[in-house]
Amino acid sequence: MSELETGVRLLPLSGAVFVGAAVTGKLTPKLGAKAMVVPGMIIGTVGVFLLTQIDKTSTYTDFLPSLLLLGFAIGLSVSPDTDTIMGSFPESELGVGGGANDTSLELGGSLGIALLGSLLGSLLGTAYKDKLGGTVGNQLPHDALDAARESVGGGLAVAEHVAQLPGGGPEQAQILVDAVNESFAHGISQTSLIGGLIMAADTMIVLAVLPGRRAAAPYRQEKTAEAEKEHAEVG
Repeated sequence: MSELETGVRLLPLSGAVFVGAAVTGKLTPKLGAKAMVVPGMIIGTVGVFLLTQIDKTSTYTDFLPSLLLLGFAIGLSVSPDTDTIMGSFPESELGVGGGANDTSLELGGSLGIALLGSLLGSLLGTAYKDKLGGTVGNQLPHDALDAARESVGGGLAVAEHVAQLPGGGPEQAQILVDAVNESFAHGISQTSLIGGLIMAADTMIVLAVLPGRRAAAPYRQEKTAEAEKEHAEVG
């Protein structure tokens, strides 16, 4: 797929974020942040675990449920998280709260990309290489196998080359293409399992730590009263 075709197919993710944000905007004032964030993370976890069912025959429609669930989870969870951070500061310190919120987003995003992305990317690459080597490792020359194991694009390029060889042909090339697809799907499945377990653990932490509606309100009132008292003493 081209860049435009790929972008169009990711639009359901953005649409689901919009729907989740609309739902949480209506329900969070009534139910509290915890009642939105925890279900949102559970839905996101389910979306990731669905990717463990991916195999070499999967198409875009097999990825669509995960895109929708993840987008809805993002929309459901992010706004209440921001509200929780901002609500923990008195009005006189909202600038500090905004800084804390932005810092948490930037730091969390950076760490997620750098650490988790590297970890899962490495696991995906390892799973792909091991699966491909075990499937067609004894059918390809060493150099061709190394090129095919480097990436999915490399594997498909090798398959095109095999199709043109006198001792190869379309049938041998298709065997390699199937092996590349199966190996990549295997890598997606394995890394999605690990990612889902991490999200499930995070959900349990949020469930235990994030204050509920009743617990958060007195805390906010107490912080506001303390700030007003300090302001009055300074004045």
